[in-house]
Amino acid sequence: MKTVFDYLMKLYRERKQITLLSWFYGTVAVVFVFFAGLCALVNQSFGVAILIVPLVAMVALCANVTVWALVKLGISHIEELSQEETKKEKPETVKKSSKTSTKKSNASKSEQAAK
Repeated sequence: MKTVFDYLMKLYRERKQITLLSWFYGTVAVVFVFFAGLCALVNQSFGVAILIVPLVAMVALCANVTVWALVKLGISHIEELSQEETKKEKPETVKKSSKTSTKKSNASKSEQAAK
């Protein structure tokens, strides 16, 4: 049991929220399936009614994983676009800086010639 908590704490420190979320939903589903089975031994209709909770947990997990994947896809696409823009801007800034350094060197040469 301690290793499970150590693993969860490691995931939390590494900021792997989607894995933590899936562990949480999976744990809720398993606990409620066992609880529904125990309740079904006493009252069958109550046990079947409790099975709705793990079903909802699994549907929520699927929805969260889908949304998480779409968000990660969008973020990666935005990062790629920003990297392409910076690659396009870098040659322009290099040209500008070389022009200004050339002007400075020409100005210093003319000052030296005047002396």
